[in-house]
Amino acid sequence: MRNFKVSSLLSFCMICTLVLVSCTKNENRTESKDLYPEDYAKTAQIVNLPDQLLDYQINLPEYYNSFSLFAPQINDAKATLGRVIFYDTNLSENKEISCASCHDQSLAFSDNVAFSKGINGHLTDRNSLALGNAINFGAYYGPGRIQFFWDDRAESVQEQSTATFKNEKEMGMEMSEVVDRIQENPELYDWLFKKAYRGDKTVLEDKVLESMTEFINSLGSHQSKFDDGMEANYGDHTRDFHNFTASENLGKALFTANCSSCHSPLAARSTVPLANNGLDMVYSDKGVYDISGSSNDKGVFKVPGLRNIELTGPYMHDGRFETLEEVVDFYSTGIQNHPTLHNILRDFNSGNAKKMNFTTEEKAGLVAFLKTLSDDEVTTAERFSDPFIN
Repeated sequence: MRNFKVSSLLSFCMICTLVLVSCTKNENRTESKDLYPEDYAKTAQIVNLPDQLLDYQINLPEYYNSFSLFAPQINDAKATLGRVIFYDTNLSENKEISCASCHDQSLAFSDNVAFSKGINGHLTDRNSLALGNAINFGAYYGPGRIQFFWDDRAESVQEQSTATFKNEKEMGMEMSEVVDRIQENPELYDWLFKKAYRGDKTVLEDKVLESMTEFINSLGSHQSKFDDGMEANYGDHTRDFHNFTASENLGKALFTANCSSCHSPLAARSTVPLANNGLDMVYSDKGVYDISGSSNDKGVFKVPGLRNIELTGPYMHDGRFETLEEVVDFYSTGIQNHPTLHNILRDFNSGNAKKMNFTTEEKAGLVAFLKTLSDDEVTTAERFSDPFIN
């Protein structure tokens, strides 16, 4: 009798658990699709968003599990809200510029000019850094990892976004003004805020920045030809990749020997976050020095990630190089012996700037290898695209 009672109790508990799980699943499904249909109908007149939220979760290749790169969990509703804010031109002073104006999805969220166009005909001070230049933005950038802007002056997406909104050449908006503009457009934003914040449509600065962080942190590039080769080699970059051409494998070997000390042989997080790479002997833009005031920081700029680099020209902080061939030529023979040149780029014996003197074949191989880092997913995925209908 005792065993029968125990068995009955266990069966009852299992049934309760199944019912609870089923109810939870149904409740989540209802909330994601049917909870605010009237608000959704208004929003759907302005943006092309499905009432069933798109999936923003990040699944990195297995070979990255041993490299201490961990993608954040993304809230789909907040990322969707952040996506709309990212593309909303109404959130600039002249209502003509959005974040996406300088960060074009088809260009791996970079721009194809040296200096991007901001409000009222102004141009940005520096080349727009690609947001799709990392395996995953949230795993790559942030406090304790890689910081933001060419001079590392921001520590978080929130801080970077605020500075961009406020920049008088870029968007020209205080965050309070951004909040006001969003509040003036309830047809677009009520549904989005309710979905993201459990029915609360109140617009707050923290919510705006949090949702932008969710969207930007979801960006990433890890389905390239290089990743396929790494996966097939179980994460071993030192052996030839069977899916590479001979030229691409030559370029990979040259990159590992000459470039990976700063950029990482795994096309992962830059090994050196900041460096003077010898572009000039005299810098008009002094880089980190303008923030720190330290003479050691003259001409020092961020070492960017290289994912999708084929799409993100022109290159360097001032967009001086139009092509990858020009970049490779520069590193081959053009590095300047500036006093703050990074030691990796100095000849160990002479102390002068290195001359790598790549052959024509080697230059072609390096360019071919860099192009294996391109990833169509980040440039075409619906979840990253402009949702506005007009």
